[in-house]
Amino acid sequence: LLQNARNCRSMVVLLVSPGSTLRDGLSLADVYGGPMPANPILDALVSGSERTFTQDPLLAIRLLADIALRALSPAINDPATAVQALDEIEDLLSLVASVRADSIRAVDERGDLRVVIPLPDFTSFVRTGLDDVIASASNSPLVLGRLRDLLSHVAAQSESRNRDILAKRARWIDQLSQGFPRLEPPL
Repeated sequence: LLQNARNCRSMVVLLVSPGSTLRDGLSLADVYGGPMPANPILDALVSGSERTFTQDPLLAIRLLADIALRALSPAINDPATAVQALDEIEDLLSLVASVRADSIRAVDERGDLRVVIPLPDFTSFVRTGLDDVIASASNSPLVLGRLRDLLSHVAAQSESRNRDILAKRARWIDQLSQGFPRLEPPL
């Protein structure tokens, strides 16, 4: 795509991030500068019926959140498994929290910007990994406590611009936890 954009003296700005569902009629890219045929853009995209970890940055965190949600379902009621899934979500969020990755910007050999690929932002990772779990954990003090700790740990490793996103979730958890006593760990 970079080579084709250079040859056409164009800049291609993809409108969908990796891992997004492509729907019929969806605009995939804006092209600036010289005209560029659609085929090189379409040929550069990898699509399929199943997502992979290399294609979808949100996939791993989405799968872990699904595990936590299933564990919290009334049919299974296994908060310890939800906590284990949150342990892994914390690891992934900690990695993302310290990185500023708004988009991939590819330049040609002359340094001209040719391709821009949007990436999910930190809010997308938090929303995908935590929001449904928080909503489903309202009757589980164990999971609410683990979520509170997760948010605190991730906030400590986050860029300042990400801390407000985490603080909003912490306030939400505090509201859900009002009926539960807050136990301090033993000395």
